[in-house]
Amino acid sequence: MENSLFIKNNYEKVKRNDYSNFLEPNEYKYVCSMLNKEHIKYNTFIPFIDATKYIIYKDTLPDISLIKIHCKSILEHKDILGTLFKHDILPHKYGDIIIDNNNYYLIIDNSIKKYILYNIDKIGKYNVSFTEEDIDIIKDYKYDYEELNILVSSLRLDNVLSSLINTSRKTIEDLFNEKYIRINYQIVTKKTLSIHDNDIISIRKYGKYIFKGVNKITSKNKYILCFHKYK
Repeated sequence: MENSLFIKNNYEKVKRNDYSNFLEPNEYKYVCSMLNKEHIKYNTFIPFIDATKYIIYKDTLPDISLIKIHCKSILEHKDILGTLFKHDILPHKYGDIIIDNNNYYLIIDNSIKKYILYNIDKIGKYNVSFTEEDIDIIKDYKYDYEELNILVSSLRLDNVLSSLINTSRKTIEDLFNEKYIRINYQIVTKKTLSIHDNDIISIRKYGKYIFKGVNKITSKNKYILCFHKYK
């Protein structure tokens, strides 16, 4: 099991009536399974309809905030995520990054709120500031996607990724070696894997994509694939 110690620690937190960290779907599934085996009742905090990170709690509500990022320039998801990595902010301390018509939001555990407010003043090369907002304003938010269609010779993962982010196979190999590639939130290192409909592919520094399927097989036996890229 990936991150077994992390899973166990979060199980223990909920068991003692604390709340878990922000959990990705696979982590959430494992923690819930452990709690169910012990017949421990729990609740799930889901910040908005399309959220991909959840918090498990018993009675104590999570101590979290919604932070709005103010910037005069257009930001991308990878810019915000890159800044969080640059500041060594652990992924389990924040939830989904929301971009809604050039409004930018970040759901955070309050243990990192002061650090963000007083230590981050740039995202990429752009000046930013933050305000705290009512978390209910995002409860009905749904992700917006950009549709991409790519032509590939096979469904082998490294081949698909090279076309998807328009880079060399050598760069893709480096991304595998750095463990920057995840499928359905689990790190993958096997370049020969095939992808399947509705797989969620995350590539650090390049974004997150959903594979929607094969649109067409050409007369030369190549595939036209459809992806939705998270905006």
